[in-house]
This record gives sequence, C-alpha cells and structure tokens, in this order.
Amino acid sequence: MEPVLDSDYIASSRSYPELQGLEDPELRNLASWLPSVIIADRAPNTIKKYVRSFRNWEGFASSKGLPSLPASGPHLALYLLKLLQTSRSASPLEAAMFAVAWAHRKSGHPSPHTHHLPSQVLQAAKRILATPVSKKLPLTPCNIRQLCTTYVSPTMSIDTLQTLCLIVIGFAGFLRWDDLSQLRADDVSFCDGYAALFVEKRKNDQFREGHWICIAASYTTSCPVTLLKRFIQSSTSTGHARLFRRVATHNGVTFLRPEPMSYTRAREKVLNLLSTIGLDSTKYGLHSLRSGGASTAAAMGVPDRLIAHHGGWRSIEAREGYILESKSAVLGVSRSLGL
Repeated sequence: MEPVLDSDYIASSRSYPELQGLEDPELRNLASWLPSVIIADRAPNTIKKYVRSFRNWEGFASSKGLPSLPASGPHLALYLLKLLQTSRSASPLEAAMFAVAWAHRKSGHPSPHTHHLPSQVLQAAKRILATPVSKKLPLTPCNIRQLCTTYVSPTMSIDTLQTLCLIVIGFAGFLRWDDLSQLRADDVSFCDGYAALFVEKRKNDQFREGHWICIAASYTTSCPVTLLKRFIQSSTSTGHARLFRRVATHNGVTFLRPEPMSYTRAREKVLNLLSTIGLDSTKYGLHSLRSGGASTAAAMGVPDRLIAHHGGWRSIEAREGYILESKSAVLGVSRSLGL
C-alpha cells in the first residue's frame, strides 16, 4: 500500500501516555512501529477511500477554522449538511462518517460520529435522498443458449468469443466483474469433466484466502468449459496474463492487447450482445450474470449451502439479494394453501 497518508499523523502513539518515555529499546521500537500496523486494518482500497473522505472533511474544517482531529459532533453534523446539499445519495455522507470515525480511532481520540447530531443528519439524509431501487434483471439459461446458438461458429471472431465467454463463465460461476477482471491464464485448470477457476481475492474475502470455483462441462453449444478452453487457446493467453483484455484491430486483424478490459468496456460489449437477441439492454448489467446463475440454481432446488459456497457469499442477506424467485416458486406459496 502506498503511503497516501502520514501514519504518524493519523495513527500516532503519542495519544497513548503508556507508550511515552519507554526506556527499553525494543519497546520503543515496537511503539514506533505501531502506527504503521494499526493503520492497515482495512483493505488498501478501503483505506484510500477513507483517506480521501477524511481529507475532504479536513479541508472543510480548515477553511472554517474548525478542528478536524479531534473533531466535535456538532461540527461534523454541519459538514454532513453541506454534503447533503450537493449529494444525490447518502453515500458521500456515510463515507465521511466512516472516514472520520476511522481516523479518530487510529489517533486514539473519541469519534464525533457517536454524537447524536451527525447520526440524525445521516438518517435524515437517507430518507431525503432515497430513490426506488432498480435492480437489473438476471439472465436465464434460455438467454445463454440463444446467445451461443446465434454466435458460436468456427469463424467466430476473438472479440465475440471473449464477450461470449465472459457471459457464460460469469453466469456459470456466479462471478462479479471484479472476479472476472482479475482472472489470469494460470488461474484456470482443466480437469476431467470440469474447469477449476481460482479467484485469488474476492470482495468478501477480507483475509485473501482465495476461492476455487468448479464449473462442470455440459458438452453442448453453450458449454462453459468448451468455450473457455477455446477462448484461451485462441487468445494465446499464458502465464500471468489477464484473461479478459482490450481488443484492437490492425490491418483487418482483430487481436487482444495486453491491457485488461475495463468495466465500462466489458459492460458495453455484454449489453450490445444481449440487445442482438432482443433483450432490453437498459434492464441488464454485468450483475445479471451473477444473479442469473444464482437465481437459476435456486429455482432448480440447489441447496442454499452449495449456492453460497459457489458464489462466495458469507451471509444469507447478501445471497438473497442476488436471487430472483421464479414465478412458479412464488405461485407455489398460495397453491400450497389448498384453496
């Protein structure tokens, strides 16, 4: 993690009298090391987000002549009100609260977020800025089969093959874009009847234990293992190269560049392909792959424990948020009443 913030400023041992005036050299060395350790209790990207939000608060406080660390609850509430004036959701206010609380914990000061005023402003902002949740529709096996029937051919371009492989693997593996974008050639192993994908780190894998996902071969036109094997061979991806990469064309020849594909470009390519089979692209997104696979597995009666393991979910709430119950399952509730 690059030192985006001075650890002696945020996480200073000076806040702890017990660590001052230590005579033992080893204890002094440990005390000097403490700030750089306790500041790393979150993922690097989370820390960067906290630092960015705290710096914004610090700039506001400095411009108004207010102390930023330690800060007071009423002053933080005024800053949240300022954010409320220009925000379209409560996320910036939540980020500010988390960041200020984190910085105060690291520096050994009581956090102003525990004061009743900031919390009331945040709760009010959630109501004021609330908008209806518009979840993207999940893809279905029928959609996947229609795509493969339409596009799979011996002369399929590497561009189409890559997008199709991304869709089918994302659906079959319940994968987020973050998971797909991190996959490398040496993360894939082909075994008898299935392919094993190693996801080195996932959103909810805080301790970076990694996760193996096994995808069975179906030996049909939409077989995820066959498509993945064909894509890797066609793209000549080896070693630590990313699987899904940018596409370029030179002298009429389409090929994959070394740079990884961006989220925006991946989404654009997936939605373009879905629109060609008659789907409304405004109702789908990259999350449609993960939710589609999970929803299909649930409809087929796959045990919740296996669905959670395959998708890497660690809570029921997170898993259920991706599953759309089938109409037959929903109607089964009233049918069971015997009316």
